[in-house]
Amino acid sequence: MNTGRYTLKSFLTDHNLDQIIIPEIQRDYVWQDENVTKLLQSILENSNKQSEISEGTSEEDLNAMNPALREIVIREIEKNKNYCNVGFIYAYFDTDLAGRFMLIDGQQRMTTLFLLLLCLSVKENKQDQFRRAYFRDNILKFDYKVREASHDFILNFVEHTLSKKDFNTVTDQFWYYTEYGQDVTIQSVLRNYKIINDFVNSNVLTLQYVEDYVEFWYFDTNKSKQGEELYIYMNSRGESVSAGESIKATLLKGLSEQEKHEWGSKWEKWQNLFWEYRKDNSNADKGLEEFLKWIKIIEITKKNSSKTIQFQEASIRSIKDRLKISIEGLTLQVIENYFIALSTLVKFKNEIALNEYWLSGASDARGIFPAIDYMKLLPMLMYAEKYPECDLKNIQRFARFFQNISRFSSLSKNPFESLASTINLTKLFLDANYIDVTELVEIGEKNSYENILTEEEISKLTIYKQSEKDLRTRIETAFWSVEDYKLCDGKVWFIWFCMNYEPTIIFDKHKLDDFTFTFTNFKSLFDTPDDLLRRALLTKGDYSIWDGRTATLDGDRYSFINTESVWRRQLTSSKIAEPYKLLVNDFGNIKTKKSSNSKDTILKEIIDSFITTATEKDWVYYFVKEPSILSYCGQKLVCFRSGDAGLDNIVLLAARNAAEYNWTYLKNRITIEG
Repeated sequence: MNTGRYTLKSFLTDHNLDQIIIPEIQRDYVWQDENVTKLLQSILENSNKQSEISEGTSEEDLNAMNPALREIVIREIEKNKNYCNVGFIYAYFDTDLAGRFMLIDGQQRMTTLFLLLLCLSVKENKQDQFRRAYFRDNILKFDYKVREASHDFILNFVEHTLSKKDFNTVTDQFWYYTEYGQDVTIQSVLRNYKIINDFVNSNVLTLQYVEDYVEFWYFDTNKSKQGEELYIYMNSRGESVSAGESIKATLLKGLSEQEKHEWGSKWEKWQNLFWEYRKDNSNADKGLEEFLKWIKIIEITKKNSSKTIQFQEASIRSIKDRLKISIEGLTLQVIENYFIALSTLVKFKNEIALNEYWLSGASDARGIFPAIDYMKLLPMLMYAEKYPECDLKNIQRFARFFQNISRFSSLSKNPFESLASTINLTKLFLDANYIDVTELVEIGEKNSYENILTEEEISKLTIYKQSEKDLRTRIETAFWSVEDYKLCDGKVWFIWFCMNYEPTIIFDKHKLDDFTFTFTNFKSLFDTPDDLLRRALLTKGDYSIWDGRTATLDGDRYSFINTESVWRRQLTSSKIAEPYKLLVNDFGNIKTKKSSNSKDTILKEIIDSFITTATEKDWVYYFVKEPSILSYCGQKLVCFRSGDAGLDNIVLLAARNAAEYNWTYLKNRITIEG
């Protein structure tokens, strides 16, 4: 077959092709839900565009035109066809098997597309058409040779599906062996066929579009190098030659045999660590390659420390996003230094919150490594590289600082720029031979790192620095507990605010006791917010927030908060914190006098006191007094219709969007008192 552009059907039905085969050298079929869905969605979007192009020009219309006009219209339709191009497919011709082509790049896409052809053929009752097009002499044109089990399964699965037998009975068939349950390719085929089937039954996608409009560029590797040889060169994503192995070969080049032996042994040791923490990876490659990226990001950013932050940001982004790893910034000695540092981190992993998934090349089981996680990891890796024999407490405090600030929304909005600043700050710290994290205050006084060394962070570091050893540990423990609380977003300012604490005042053990007491009360109130809390909070002020406009009711919608993220946003904003402070302190005062009273009992006392002493019977009064009002508001939403905030203009919403029967006026839910 010639190199060129093919539609899916024209490729698979080419007279020169008997079979397209996935050879033993290829890895398993491993595409996940997101990969399959993304490809299907792309095909569907292009199909919809093609439908719009074709709409309005029927066969009858074309036949009614004179030949010259019809030719122009057909040519224009052809020119505007909306193909869905899925990239490049590489294969080579097997000289020992006439008509057989070995697929060496494009396996995941081709397997998914073949399953899509099968599914659509069955859906449209075109099984005979499928057999004519995609079998030759009763042999399936798409075949797996990754292992014999995969080959046998594909044949049986296609026959089972074409017979329109229940998909859910596949695993009950006599030809489905127990060991298939452990076969990665087979399980991926079963899982992804179901995804495809659900997708095509929920969307308008035709077999004709997939066959004739899904296209790719086919490249015959026989035109340059032979199959396996080119595969090793171009398909570094597989297991033949990983990026790490390529780096290793380059670094060892030119060394003496003795040096190659020594460094080769060390490399094996490095790989063993990433093998141990590989998680679901089949080997250590992904973890080791990610480790090399960490080193490059650190070393290149340090090298570019005099450049603009935008330049450093772009450099970091490039290193993270590239599949291939260049040699720049890497030497065997540098890698060893950082490996020793990483070994120190692993030794202290529980105390410094080292995420084991990082060693597998990801941050969680999904295989993702968000840039913000580098802010947590790289500073402590740099610290351990500088101080390989570091004291646990010092590295724990240093790691804790950067892990905490990574929560700040101001930093997470631009993680690459924040990471560049973080590395620069850490470099300054280590270049000054500082050890204690509190010395960051010294750097903050001379350099501009306002987003990292905020007023609160400097205040906390100053408190730690001024406290005696035992008191410092107690204060750190208390502050860290608040930072970690789900509604505090890494900050302690709200507790300080409730205490009326000013950072210029010495934070002694009495302040610490007050801090702990205040946080305990705050946590008790907001661990599980309910309507009783919402009503009690209203006694301290209107804390509702604007939540959009309801066109149906011609009014603005306001929320009394029904999600954790909004509570967090409220409690980290000094603009609207006053009602929260008043409630926490009132609760604490009553708790001090009546320590045996439960949270609900104290909240009811606050509510009863408000109702008894209220002089104005406005909407707030009724929201506090009548439990049924907020109970009716399923998502805690209320609409204030245009006009004043009188009872006649307030609408309670049972659901977010106002529709018939899911809203009512406030005045209908209350009894107006004389």
